[in-house]
Amino acid sequence: MKRALILATGTYADSRIAPLKSPVPDAERLRLLLIRDDVGPYDVTMLSDAGLMAQRVAIERYFQSAGPDDTLLLFVSGHGDKDADGDLYFLAQDTDRDLLSSTAIGAHFVSKQAARSRAKQKVLLIDTCYSGAFAKGHVFKSGSAAITAEDFGENGGRGTAIITAASSTQLASEAAAEGRMQSRFTRHLIEGIETGAADVNGTGNITLDELFDYVRTALRREGPGQEPKRLNAIDGDMVIARNPVPRAVPLAPALAKRIASRNWETRATACIALAEIVRNGDRQRGPALAALQTLGEDPDDRVKRRAQAELKELAEQDSKKMSFLGDLPSPGPRPDPVPDPKPDPIPDPGPRFDTATKIFIGVFAAMLLALLVMILRPDKDGEGTDGADTTGASTGSTSSASGGVATGTPPPVFGTGGEEFANYIAASTTYPMLVAACNKDFTYAAAASCFELGKAFENGEGETQDFAVATSLYEKACYRGHAEACAYASFRIRPDKPDRSYLLADAACKQDNARGCGYLGYNYENGVGATTNLYSARDYYNLGCTKGYSTACGERDRLNTAMGVTTP
Repeated sequence: MKRALILATGTYADSRIAPLKSPVPDAERLRLLLIRDDVGPYDVTMLSDAGLMAQRVAIERYFQSAGPDDTLLLFVSGHGDKDADGDLYFLAQDTDRDLLSSTAIGAHFVSKQAARSRAKQKVLLIDTCYSGAFAKGHVFKSGSAAITAEDFGENGGRGTAIITAASSTQLASEAAAEGRMQSRFTRHLIEGIETGAADVNGTGNITLDELFDYVRTALRREGPGQEPKRLNAIDGDMVIARNPVPRAVPLAPALAKRIASRNWETRATACIALAEIVRNGDRQRGPALAALQTLGEDPDDRVKRRAQAELKELAEQDSKKMSFLGDLPSPGPRPDPVPDPKPDPIPDPGPRFDTATKIFIGVFAAMLLALLVMILRPDKDGEGTDGADTTGASTGSTSSASGGVATGTPPPVFGTGGEEFANYIAASTTYPMLVAACNKDFTYAAAASCFELGKAFENGEGETQDFAVATSLYEKACYRGHAEACAYASFRIRPDKPDRSYLLADAACKQDNARGCGYLGYNYENGVGATTNLYSARDYYNLGCTKGYSTACGERDRLNTAMGVTTP
């Protein structure tokens, strides 16, 4: 069983101890990550701004109650300091700075409890040994002497690994990230797991060594001054988390050989196998879809017809996932905060139509839009519509000079500026089939290819990791009706484009995407593109939870606790 104890202290009764902004929010992010089914899940106990006695009891009970098959993780964030003898202490909320020995938690106490535990694998993650910087002045998270893993004694006991945020007290910053202050060490620790980037060998598991190497490399990349340290007394590799981001798996060599065969019958039968892979939605779905779309343009009509028949059947099965006019979000006014303590109701999605009706409405609206454009759009010389249309809109062609969208394609779904993502041209030297499929048309199949390509760039799979390219691909996929891509894009642009982040999350949630509903809850809770409204945030977290996004469940429960409401 995986268990975690998280101790975070940011406020102190002793006025001489400067408060810290990052420990409690950082710890909450880590808690929500560790309880996810696709990461651990860990059984997490968390204490925020607790006193000395509460923290000491929690530590001893935590290690004492563990069994031999348990994996234990202790995370400590807050101020650390040393006494005159050089012994390390973690400061509690009620610590007296002049009485560290009796009012703070000694590192040797923690090490002793870990050594006594029956658990074979124990990890101590200590983010107290560096400094934080605020807008004015500096807030040091350690005393004048360096804090290292050696402060815990001889390896902290057999079967214990200790990782400290740094080895010196040089100035570092609590950096602003995603609208909040964050410790550099903890931020990279969370990112390494959350994005799967720490799983460098692609096994699907993140070991302690991989996570440490990822955090150390990330800190070095930001510049000198902070060097995490580690003492490891664990035999073999310890898996600290699972990679929550599935990696695309290339097609089997035998199937790839059939796709490239010179025999038309072999290529035609390969279409059936590819369609089955796409239908099952496993980790080969993206490459299989791209290959099937390529065979849909095969020089041999018999192969071409077989591939197109499979694509048509897949499209019919995915029809419920496609977006049509009327399903798309619009940047309308946002609700004001609720004055009384009553939850805001989840917006009524309105009447639901069957697929045939949606298609009719979509085609009719597109035709009406095209007609309006032809009537109202001035010609090139600004003389109205009496003259010849030189833009190519009347013939349904795309204007390469302006980058406009061909007549008949869906309009931008996020207000002005959507065209840049609708017409974003994907490029990749590693995945030419995905690129061809992504750039092809406005079908859901093309959207799925854009989404898979975006994940490849986000995770650095075959291409240099590039979040900007990944975000553009996610938005292009979202524009074509891929709800999950809307959610991914919303998360990526949240710090820089709050209004657009809100619309993307709203688009995903309206298409029954659990992650999108959870992200929309975050937007309402933190005022990202919407007026801060905790009741709406709680409701959207709950909606994401009921649809299957486990992180939203944790967020909902946290808000309910803060608001004094029983979790439904």
